[in-house]
Amino acid sequence: MDFFKHFTFLAIFNTLSGFSQAPVNDYCQNAIPICFNEWVSGNNFNATIDSCITCSDWTDNNLCFELNNSVWFSFTTNSQGGAGYIFIKNIQCENSSNNLYSNEIQATVLKANSNCNSSTYEFVSSCEIGKASNFSLGTSNLEPFQKYYVVIDGGTSKNGQIGLIAAECGFEIKINGAAIDPEFSAGDDIYLAYGNSVALAGSGNGFASWFPATNLSNSNVLNPLFSGLNNAELELTIEEANGCKYLDQVSIFVEKALEIPNTITTNDDGVNEVWIIENINGYPTSSLTIYDRWGQQVYNTIGYDNSSPWGGKRNNNFLPSGTYFYIIDTKSSVTQKIYTGSISIIK
Repeated sequence: MDFFKHFTFLAIFNTLSGFSQAPVNDYCQNAIPICFNEWVSGNNFNATIDSCITCSDWTDNNLCFELNNSVWFSFTTNSQGGAGYIFIKNIQCENSSNNLYSNEIQATVLKANSNCNSSTYEFVSSCEIGKASNFSLGTSNLEPFQKYYVVIDGGTSKNGQIGLIAAECGFEIKINGAAIDPEFSAGDDIYLAYGNSVALAGSGNGFASWFPATNLSNSNVLNPLFSGLNNAELELTIEEANGCKYLDQVSIFVEKALEIPNTITTNDDGVNEVWIIENINGYPTSSLTIYDRWGQQVYNTIGYDNSSPWGGKRNNNFLPSGTYFYIIDTKSSVTQKIYTGSISIIK
């Protein structure tokens, strides 16, 4: 299985000074989702706070820090929960040369037992109360299938000074860790006998989409039926409820009977110079060995590929004309087929 993961940015914020409107994620209700292991740009320019005990922002320090101009991000844990890590970098404050501003941001991670109701907030990480350079937050006991919030705010103190003007800064934020790692897969690679069908083994939480949809019974379910007659590379995309997208691929190898020529002509006329074995690409782990009439091995490879076929050579030197003998073990768990025969070199 060729596994890889790919995630989408959900919002990019203007981090230039002088941006007149408050950020879209000024309040808990508008928290911007963060996708696993992807940096997202943000800022707290002209951000505000609420002023009531049950509003989305809190009105005192709640054993953390006092809010000044907060912006909110959110993430959702997987079925396992556990550790999560938040990274913040490229902090660039609008008034970095003005000593009346703190030019440091503060941040924490919290859970809302009642959605965006500040009286129910539970802080699940440390409270970072002043950073002007890259920093991270960590928590080890995140609950499964739970929504959490990252709050970033401008501090009002620095180097022992208090009462400074709250910092307004741009930054980048990313999250990773076992609790957020998406439980997602297109399944293991599939080996399929020619003419048969197979159910794909996709998994994930969200809207599923397979590409290409050709030869699939339904491209929008995790486990459609594949009925193709040729090898295929399929990509599964899962879009979660928060908008994060995850991509993975699966290879399907359709095992057809091999068509094996018994002659190659190494006379440099450009015709039949190399050994092209039809349908060998359905057996990517096959082994091929060629022997001379005395039983000496002259060629061996794993995963024979027609894009770089055998041309009648041993150690980069042409073999003499004659008859040679091959064994092709397809290594197939489906057909368990082994081919034997002879191949003649004619000059």
